[in-house]
Amino acid sequence: MERVKTDNALVCITGAMGSGKSVVSRCLRLDGWPVYDCDLEARRLMESDPTMRAAIEGILGPDCYGSDGCLDRRRVASLIFNSDELRMAVNSVVHAAVRRDILSWRDLNGSPLSFVETAIPVTSGITGIVDRIWLVEAPEPVRVRRVMARNGFDIDEIRRRILAQEPEWEALETCSYVDRIVNDDSCSVIGRISNLIDGLCNK
Repeated sequence: MERVKTDNALVCITGAMGSGKSVVSRCLRLDGWPVYDCDLEARRLMESDPTMRAAIEGILGPDCYGSDGCLDRRRVASLIFNSDELRMAVNSVVHAAVRRDILSWRDLNGSPLSFVETAIPVTSGITGIVDRIWLVEAPEPVRVRRVMARNGFDIDEIRRRILAQEPEWEALETCSYVDRIVNDDSCSVIGRISNLIDGLCNK
């Protein structure tokens, strides 16, 4: 194993749609480990962090926030999905703020191990701040079945989304600090998590 600290280590939990990364996060929380949910925290920061809000308003205009101070997600979506330039600018602001928040959260929580759940570890730059990456994996038919049951998407939509995510996982193939967790319903995910934690804590 490489790139891991003995104290206050930060581990990224990631995986393709339907792989079960949220299952891994839930198991960790139940066992008392702190887990940072990037999707939830990014939404919080977009509304509560003054610096981030000012930056987003500078890119998209003040109308992207309502009179109640909340982000107008529908307006933001209409703007960024019609402009690669705007989307990249907003994402750059959000990803940088989330990375800073993760490190601050890690340093304050006092745990010997902290975990970060994200679907885009490479795009967000989170691979550059963590000590290990746990890649949750399952065969595509299993993932498709799970997403259909959970979200109600049709199979073509799911496969389009899976295809769009593939560059993210291909980029991880070159990382030497990736541990794999198979979640195909044939083996114990909890047992694998326990073994990985033991390996980190006994360094």
